[in-house]
Amino acid sequence: MASNLLHRAPSFGALACLSWLTTAGFACSGLGGTASSGAAASGALTREEHSAYFPIATGSKHASIQCAECHDAPASFSTFTCQSCHAHASDVAAMRHLYVTGFEYVSNACLNCHPTGWEAPILPADHSLKYFPIQSGSHDDLLCRSCHTDPSTAKSFVCIGCHDQATSAGQHPSTSGYAWTDAGCYGCHPQDK
Repeated sequence: MASNLLHRAPSFGALACLSWLTTAGFACSGLGGTASSGAAASGALTREEHSAYFPIATGSKHASIQCAECHDAPASFSTFTCQSCHAHASDVAAMRHLYVTGFEYVSNACLNCHPTGWEAPILPADHSLKYFPIQSGSHDDLLCRSCHTDPSTAKSFVCIGCHDQATSAGQHPSTSGYAWTDAGCYGCHPQDK
């Protein structure tokens, strides 16, 4: 299954980088756009430099946050929290991540799956359980981008890009409420049947 190769498991590299920053003595400088000569001399990170570990530079989703919003001790990168802004009750978070293998309600786990602060890649088995079967049936050999054509989000999908209207209409002559739309396809065939 070629599509399985395109999904990636969560990476723990960001945590190692944050740990290295702490050990190396890097600190928060208020994260202005560029380091002042004093900040550069002290080893402080600019917003752009911080983006190597988590993107907070201008134009990123988290560009407006300040050090203390994520780091309880802004003089160090040794601890951080995601729940200070993304507060979910643990049971609500567990339900939202029901089919995410290895889900934990801790900030380190948030970073592991959401290293850029955006949607996380999902394992094929988790996708098949939670959304739509992609490990068996007629969709098991497709690439992610075959259905998820918007590169900025995996939330939207298309069915009618592969399933043509004439063939589809011929297969549904007596289906009440039939509609050749992406939502119509998924509404009647949520399990690829």
